[in-house]
Amino acid sequence: MEILKLLDRCPIVIDYEVEQFRSWEAGGFYRLRVEFSDKSILHAREYVDEEERSYSFHWMTSAGYLLIRWDNSPYHKHLSTYPHHKHRKKEVTASSPPDIATVLEIIACEIKKT
Repeated sequence: MEILKLLDRCPIVIDYEVEQFRSWEAGGFYRLRVEFSDKSILHAREYVDEEERSYSFHWMTSAGYLLIRWDNSPYHKHLSTYPHHKHRKKEVTASSPPDIATVLEIIACEIKKT
């Protein structure tokens, strides 16, 4: 499973749990909980098939405060990247649709800044 190899190689990941995983010929679904070296947590969920992709990558502090969430819930129609968007604190902005590798890279950069 490529996602687990990615997590195993990521130097900021200290632990992860696969909460759900299913795959089929034309797609799959996973739900993960990932803990990072600064004790922050990522809840990652993604569903993909031939016609649809649904995702949410919710990164938060160890105390449960939102840092960044990327998702494609069908809200925020005013954004140019609708339905793809990013939440940071109380701000919602346009965002290209990330994959788990991109999210891990962004988180790694943010953790290194602190």
